Amino acid sequence: SPDGALIASCGEDMTVRLWSTNSGTLLHTLSGHQGAIMGVDISPDGKLLASCSEDKTVRLWDTRTGHLQRTLTGHSSAVWTVAFSLDNQRLASCSNDETVMIWNPLTGDVQQVLQGHHNVVVGVDFSYDSQLLASCSFDRTICLWNVQSGELQRRLRYSDIVYGVAWSPKGNLLAPCSSDTTIRLWDTTSGQI
Repeated sequence: SPDGALIASCGEDMTVRLWSTNSGTLLHTLSGHQGAIMGVDISPDGKLLASCSEDKTVRLWDTRTGHLQRTLTGHSSAVWTVAFSLDNQRLASCSNDETVMIWNPLTGDVQQVLQGHHNVVVGVDFSYDSQLLASCSFDRTICLWNVQSGELQRRLRYSDIVYGVAWSPKGNLLAPCSSDTTIRLWDTTSGQI
């Protein structure tokens, strides 16, 4: 969690475990997914935990009580990663179905369905100002999306599969994680590596 008080773990046992970092005790075991859980993220305000699964769903949980708040459906295949925007207004998910979905975490409504990758999408991350979303795929590309309009702003082609992306705190640099054994920083403003 942003305050460092909670840590979440997930796995093939179809549960999420929420732990206290202060005491090391298990606070909640969250059950409900019908497939392996691929990823989790805790909202910036610490109130919600999002989990995603091979069962094609995203689930939102109350971190205080451990109760399921809602189940988000829309992907047609396994969901790999979830990420909250830092302004708490959006949740992104990506899937084997080659799409990225942006949700309103409070209502569960789909705000955008982003299509532009041509293979499994495995990673997403919001910029620090919550205006851009980066996604990465087995298609060897990173896409930058405008979260308001859903428009593709830029595409970076890579020499190998990109497994993850992370923004710098200033928001102009993006660090991809790839199997090509290199570390690169991408200036998203200029498009230069």
